[in-house]
Amino acid sequence: MARFKLFTIILIIACSQSALAHNLQTGDVLLQPLDCWSCSLIEAQEESIYSHIGVYVNIDGEDYVVEAYGSVRLVSLNEFMHKTQINSSVRVKRYVKSDAIEKETFKKVLLSYVGLPYDRYFLWNNSIDGKEAIYCSELVYKAYLYFAQFSDLNTKVMKFDVNPLMWDRYFREQTPRGKLGISPADFDTSKDFITISEIF
Repeated sequence: MARFKLFTIILIIACSQSALAHNLQTGDVLLQPLDCWSCSLIEAQEESIYSHIGVYVNIDGEDYVVEAYGSVRLVSLNEFMHKTQINSSVRVKRYVKSDAIEKETFKKVLLSYVGLPYDRYFLWNNSIDGKEAIYCSELVYKAYLYFAQFSDLNTKVMKFDVNPLMWDRYFREQTPRGKLGISPADFDTSKDFITISEIF
C-alpha cells in the first residue's frame, strides 16, 4: 500500500511538471539553484538563490534545455530539473519581446553552441583547443544578442569581492576581477525578462 501511494505521488508530480512544461515557449530562460561549492560562491556574490541558467527549447514536441554545464549540451527538461537543489524551484523568465522572435531561428542559433567547452574561468572571449569556451549565463546572453534589444540587461564588471579567498582558490589564483561578465541573477532582476512561473 505504501509503495502504491509513493508511486501515485511520483506520477502526479511527473504529470504536473510535464503539463507545465507544455506551457513553456522556446527561448524561455530557466533560473536554477544548484547545490555545490562554487554555486554557493556565486549565490553569495550575487545575493541570489540562482547559480545556474539554461534555455528551454521544444524539439519535435519534446521538452529540452540547452545549458553550459560541463560543456554546452542539450538535455531533457527532466534531466535539467533533476539537479535542482532539493526543496527549491526553477524560475521561468521570458523575454518581454518574445513574440517578436522567430522561434525556429532562435533554436538554430542556440543549438549551434552545443558541443562547446565549459568556461570555468568565467571569461568573456576565450577558447579551449580552438573552440570558444562559454559559461552558463554567457551562453544565454550571447544567444539572445542575435535577436534582442535589451533595455537594461548588459555585461558588468565582475568584482569577486564576497569571499575573495575562496574565489581565488576556485580560480586557482587567476580570478578575473575587473573583467566583464554576467550572472544568472542579472536575468532575474532585469526588466527585459518577466517571471512566468516556478517549476517545482
